Amino acid sequence: MEVFDEYIFKIEWKRQTEPYTMPRQHFHEHYEIYYLVSGERIYLLEDRISHVHQGDLVLIPKRVIHMTTDAGTDTHERYVVYFKESFLQGTMQTPQLHELTSCLRGDAKVVRLSAAEQAFMEGLLVKLLREEERSDKHGELYKKLLLTEMLLFLDRLNIDSQSENLNTLSSVHSKAHQIARYIRENYDKPLSLASISEQFYISPWYLSRVFRQATGMRLTEYLNNVRIKEAQRLLRQTSMSVTDIAAQVGYGSHTHFGRIFKQIMGTSPLKYRKQSRKTVQG
Repeated sequence: MEVFDEYIFKIEWKRQTEPYTMPRQHFHEHYEIYYLVSGERIYLLEDRISHVHQGDLVLIPKRVIHMTTDAGTDTHERYVVYFKESFLQGTMQTPQLHELTSCLRGDAKVVRLSAAEQAFMEGLLVKLLREEERSDKHGELYKKLLLTEMLLFLDRLNIDSQSENLNTLSSVHSKAHQIARYIRENYDKPLSLASISEQFYISPWYLSRVFRQATGMRLTEYLNNVRIKEAQRLLRQTSMSVTDIAAQVGYGSHTHFGRIFKQIMGTSPLKYRKQSRKTVQG
């Protein structure tokens, strides 16, 4: 995972014609807007698992663990927009920018759009991708205007009043959802495959199989990502030692913690702390 990504805006389009599961879950320093043009996907969003359908939007705040897996259909097409607030600085006042990005803070959200809203959203995405792929005069300005229009559109959807589509999950996904939530609530304890399986009254083998089948990842991968995400926050916001942070997030050994942190973040805990403080000061 890239810790401090160089880009402040990026848009991707992809059409997948074969079954596809992301190679691993991840989280990043960007806001992410995911739009599914066609097909279906299962989306892991922190400890929630959602069934995402054609025309759905997924709004993902910074540092939210997420991953997509197959939902029984081979073909799907999607757009993803990544951006940081700094991309739009200068185009509006800071309070306005903060208000327009409010739908991309807090919990991740799955939003069902009407046919008219889908057409409008797809039109914006097509224009954004076109500007990203060519270097026309004032292209950067136009991308900022299009992204602003997209954020205005999202702000007017009254997203917080919508209910999330969680009622169509299979029994396997529902069980994985419960397991993920348990891990999120108990990551600071000495969890193991055996202790978690005991909590759910199922065998470690079946627990591991269910979680991987539903999310596409090993249970230990998810646990490590939850712990490292909290460690990032403590490194940024506190002066706790690395040893104390390791213990705080559930690692008995600070050496093991450092190895897992570097594996996920690509840098050591101390270097991450130093770089994050430079970024804030800059």
